[in-house]
Amino acid sequence: MSSKITGKEYPLLKIFSFDFEYHIPAYQRPYAWITEEAGILFDDLYEFYRTELSDNYFLGTIVLIKEEDKPYADVID
Repeated sequence: MSSKITGKEYPLLKIFSFDFEYHIPAYQRPYAWITEEAGILFDDLYEFYRTELSDNYFLGTIVLIKEEDKPYADVID
């Protein structure tokens, strides 16, 4: 695995595809969102996907440890 830090921008379709297999390491803090909050986020993302195809949606930063050519990704933040 490379020790190089890189930043990339991906479309939502890509980050929710089989190109990424997300895993939460045991040392991460517990998940704090409730089902309703997660549902609101996904509803918002889906509505944007359906109606704003020519615009951008800033989801925020996701920090991963991931090898370039493999889908396995540890979610750091």
